[in-house]
Amino acid sequence: MQNIFDIWEFVNFVTDKYRNGYISPEEFSKAIDEGQNIVWGTYFGKRQEGNELALVALQPFYKKVSVTSSGSGLATYPTLWAETQAIYADLNGVTTEIIQVLHNELQQVLVSSIYPIAENPRYLEQETGVQLYPKATTIVDWHYLSKPTTPVLGYTVSGNTVIYNPLTSVQLQFATQYWYEVISIALNYIGVNLSNNEVSGLMSMYGINANNGNGGN
Repeated sequence: MQNIFDIWEFVNFVTDKYRNGYISPEEFSKAIDEGQNIVWGTYFGKRQEGNELALVALQPFYKKVSVTSSGSGLATYPTLWAETQAIYADLNGVTTEIIQVLHNELQQVLVSSIYPIAENPRYLEQETGVQLYPKATTIVDWHYLSKPTTPVLGYTVSGNTVIYNPLTSVQLQFATQYWYEVISIALNYIGVNLSNNEVSGLMSMYGINANNGNGGN
C-alpha cells in the first residue's frame, strides 16, 4: 500500500469478504481517522512510560514552528498541539532555550536575583498557549508533539468508478509499518472485528507486506 486510496481498496476487500458489503469513501475516512487517533493515543501513553518503540512510532508527529507572541508575551498553541518539547528564542544573538516554570514557582522565578528573568527567559503553560517571561513580543522556535491530522480520501466519480484524487487527499501520518494497527481498529468501527494478526494475514493474502511496528496488540 502506498496511499490512502490503497488502504480504502484493502478495507473494501476485507468488508466484502466478511460482510459482503461496500464502504463509501466518507465512511472509510471517518473510520480510519478513529483508528489513527486511537493508535496515536496508545503510543503517546507508552512514550510517557519511556517506551523506546513508541518514540520511534511517533516520529512523524514531532514538529517545529516559528511563532510570534503578542506584545504581552502570550504565544498561542500551534495547530494540533499535544505536548511541548522545547521552546527556543534568539537572545542577543544566541539561541537560548526558554525553560518551563510551574505555576507555583512563578513568583519566586520573577523576583530571582541569581537568575534574572531578562537573561533567563521562562514560559508558563496556560489554557490557550504559553505565557512568555519577560512579557514582550518574542519570536520563538516551538518544538512540539502534534496530534494526528484528519485523514481524507479525496476522489471524483466517473460513472460508477471512484477515481483517486491525491491533491484533495490527506494521508495517514504513521509510517507504513504501523498502518495495519490503524486498519485493524478502523475495521472494528466498520463492524469487522479482527485482531492485528488477522489483519496482517489478510494483507499478505492481498499481496501486501504487512510489517508491524512491534508496539501494537
